Amino acid sequence: MKKLVFLFGLLFFLAVNLNAQSVVTQETWTASISWECDGVWGYAYGPVDFNWVTHFNKDGNVDWTKMMAHSKEMVNPETEEVFTLSFENKEEGWEPEAVIERTYHFNLVGDMGTHLIYSITYQIDTSTWTYTVISEKTKCL
Repeated sequence: MKKLVFLFGLLFFLAVNLNAQSVVTQETWTASISWECDGVWGYAYGPVDFNWVTHFNKDGNVDWTKMMAHSKEMVNPETEEVFTLSFENKEEGWEPEAVIERTYHFNLVGDMGTHLIYSITYQIDTSTWTYTVISEKTKCL
């Protein structure tokens, strides 16, 4: 009986894993964000850790992607305010060689009281992985 349970478990595991696969990617980039709140311009830059989990369907196309970004080291060099940046997004996949538009929202909280949501919209060509920034907006909280 134990062998039978093991064999069914193994078959189930293989059936699931032969039909779909997830890939995890982790990178650290130096990022910069500028904004204008109540007529005052500000900016911050520093290292941001990005993590992607991309799930492929059995045909090898992207089924969905979950993206996360986090930093506790973005700094405004003029004010020395240190920002925590956070971002999390899960989106559906896309057809190969498509042009898609995506908007991402980043939450920034400074240690001197600044709090804002930075939004950026990209047009992405998935055949070449080139992108164009369509718009950038900041909501000051």
